[in-house]
Amino acid sequence: MLKKIEIFLRKVILELLLVFARNKNRSRPTLERGDKILVIRLNRIGDALVTTPLISVLSRYGNFEVSVLADSKNRFIFENNPSVKKIFVFEKGLKGFRKTIKELNKQNFALVIDAHPDVSTTVSFIISSLKNTFKIGFKKGNEKIYSDTIPPLPKEKYHIIERLLQFADYLHVNYPKNTVNVEYPLDKANLDSIEETLKEINPQNKFLVGVNISAGSEARFWGTENFRKLLDLIKEKNVEFVLLCAPSDSEKALEILAEKEHLFVTENFNKFASMISKLDLLFTPDTSVVHLASAYEVPLFGIYVKFKTTEKEWFPFRSDYEIVTTYEPNFKNLSFESVRIKFEKFLEKKLNEHNSRL
Repeated sequence: MLKKIEIFLRKVILELLLVFARNKNRSRPTLERGDKILVIRLNRIGDALVTTPLISVLSRYGNFEVSVLADSKNRFIFENNPSVKKIFVFEKGLKGFRKTIKELNKQNFALVIDAHPDVSTTVSFIISSLKNTFKIGFKKGNEKIYSDTIPPLPKEKYHIIERLLQFADYLHVNYPKNTVNVEYPLDKANLDSIEETLKEINPQNKFLVGVNISAGSEARFWGTENFRKLLDLIKEKNVEFVLLCAPSDSEKALEILAEKEHLFVTENFNKFASMISKLDLLFTPDTSVVHLASAYEVPLFGIYVKFKTTEKEWFPFRSDYEIVTTYEPNFKNLSFESVRIKFEKFLEKKLNEHNSRL
């Protein structure tokens, strides 16, 4: 009930904001090399990862100085990115909001990009409070707060990265579309640590399959028995495997796995990403991990819940992939056999490609 009241109040506040919103800066600027751009991307880790291609294009090919407004949950995605000049962290609460706006208004940004595909009351307030700058966003029902809007490509047909790159096209930035990818740079210390771990898991350097069981909600846990059968199938192929999970799913992992040395659990996102980068194939029910697979061009097999939505699945932008989708709210009726047929074929395809390169 409280959640419904909160949603109602947010809608009322947003409607009032749009009534009084008057963006006076409507004259489209002519941007020059070195001009400062702010990209706003709050919320989840996956949201931050899919924004990195746009940031890279604006910095490398547009020659702009790009800063990001993130929040405490996803700021680390941008911290080691060479295309990001500065990171501003949105602070919640009235005091934090005022502090954030005051700091941003000091920067004299030539352009602010709202990278959120859907309307956010918080972001709408931020945009409305920024002064003396040109503001653009997707056309999504809150047009009054922007200087200009872009009609988004249909979400049923286009990857979110393609939709976000519309902002680069709007600015007439020329870039090689066939090489743009998610970016999450890895540090040598974590990569070296993973190399040592893999010496125990995969001493013969065989084809390595990663099986991730964590997906952020119980509805997307495929079940202990299904994962056991999947590991048995992988073992039959004379390849190595590593079972990946979040610490909160450790007990489930121990129920699935007999070979404890093949279990990889970490709270460190950098170590997790480093492990993903070393895989030859990844099996996952989680959508944010998809973008890491893309960043390191790791082939991916995904099982996804697509319930009451027409939006295109979050497949890896630059990796080969195969997907099994259920249109129910959970994986309860997604049988092992319905997944096995596609997975076995995809695994054999990738294994043959791997062996042909040896």
